[in-house]
Amino acid sequence: MHVVETMRAPRQDEAQAVTDLVVACDVHELGAPDFELDDLLTDWNMPGFDLALDAVVVEDDRRLVAYAAFNHAFEIEGMNFALFVIVLAAAEAAVALAIVLNFYNNHMTVDVDTAEELKG
Repeated sequence: MHVVETMRAPRQDEAQAVTDLVVACDVHELGAPDFELDDLLTDWNMPGFDLALDAVVVEDDRRLVAYAAFNHAFEIEGMNFALFVIVLAAAEAAVALAIVLNFYNNHMTVDVDTAEELKG
């Protein structure tokens, strides 16, 4: 039998089926449900949440087998992430400079081949 899987946006009338799927996963992974229909509807009705763009279901032979949604509450803005990377790179450069200066103070050269041991 040939089975066709379809990935598409969920519909409002599928809220209970999506909830049942998430609850089944919770029971399998946690031993008890940790999700209710109200939780799903709250997520779907959040400001900025677009059901067509931010959620997806996978359908296998007219049965929902997977659900995923993007939660804007956990979104890391690109500028914040870039700033974090820049700060981290600056901290690494400062540590490298401190190591080089310490080595120069101890050996009066920055040529590590001339040093016999590296210790602080």
